[in-house]
Amino acid sequence: ASASPSTVPVQAAKVQLMQVNVDATAGVVDVVAQITNVSEDGGSCTLSVVSGSTSKQQTVRAESNVDTTQCFPMEVPLAGLPKGTALVSVEYESSTYFGVSTAQSVLIP
Repeated sequence: ASASPSTVPVQAAKVQLMQVNVDATAGVVDVVAQITNVSEDGGSCTLSVVSGSTSKQQTVRAESNVDTTQCFPMEVPLAGLPKGTALVSVEYESSTYFGVSTAQSVLIP
């Protein structure tokens, strides 16, 4: 059976930042996130770190867990990010869900 184009509207995904860590030794910002209101495979998570006018992103796969969807671990290098406060957020997108986490501020050393 072939999949027919879906007319189902995209639903809101609730994206939760579980861990946001600035690792100055490794030179990265690493983030762990999950989607709390759906458990599915096939979606993707995009980490955004915005510091001043500089933005860095990384997109990873997401996979179902018991009752949530887990993003694979994400990280972006500190190199090139201005020192000071940066905003970290994660966007989740699949064929049926879309959502963005609340932004969390971190200090770039």
